[in-house]
Amino acid sequence: MLKAALILAVLVPACALIGRAMTRGQEESTVHVDYPCPSRDQYYAGKKSCSGSTWTFLILAMSWPQTFCMEEGPDRCQIPENVHNWTIHGLWPSCVDTTGPASCNSSAAFDATLVKDLQNDLNKDWPNLLIHTDYYDFWVHEWCKHGTCASSLPPLAGEHNYFSRTLDLYQLYNPYSVLEAAGIVPSDTKTYSSQDFMSAVQKRYSVTPFIGCIKYHQQYYIRDMYLCMDRGFNLIKCPPLFKKNCEADKLKYLTVRHGP
Repeated sequence: MLKAALILAVLVPACALIGRAMTRGQEESTVHVDYPCPSRDQYYAGKKSCSGSTWTFLILAMSWPQTFCMEEGPDRCQIPENVHNWTIHGLWPSCVDTTGPASCNSSAAFDATLVKDLQNDLNKDWPNLLIHTDYYDFWVHEWCKHGTCASSLPPLAGEHNYFSRTLDLYQLYNPYSVLEAAGIVPSDTKTYSSQDFMSAVQKRYSVTPFIGCIKYHQQYYIRDMYLCMDRGFNLIKCPPLFKKNCEADKLKYLTVRHGP
């Protein structure tokens, strides 16, 4: 039986809180929130990986929120009213032959004040959909695990640069309108092949994306799309990243639903 093409680890908050952070639904009254980053061993203990200075390409990882929340369940995951699109999972420094680097600066911390001007865009394009986690947890996780390694590249150096550039890249390469132009639109009944998704993106950007899907109750659903780029942010063909790309012939691309 064909397994899901890609299973990404569910985000488990790994950073302890210092100071005050918002919980979901609260208004921000104190903006200075520091989260210390964990050690590398909390991510890749015992695994071979490249270093923060030797990674060779980037992965812009995007998720379809309805599939993510279907997999997590309504008691854990809700899509905010302002989210209607593919969402950012992260921008990941990567290496061809080994696991990508992680947590390259354990003395670093996520400081919410440094991205306060990006807050609206982060909430819409890079939201934390897990309702019982802290407001900032997803951004903390991505900065600590991937952003600290991306900082070896000057345009991504520092927390603000990492989040700002990732948002910019998302605006350039968000696949929604590309898929829509090819007749691929969210639907609870219609199905597409994984090749439909790959061909639409390849036609627009001249590179083939990596597609991640899950199998749920004998039905396949698209969950992830990855675009690879070199250190100059030029799109490239993704190196072999995982054992198998999604190869489903009948793949659902669900309509986004908000709330519980």
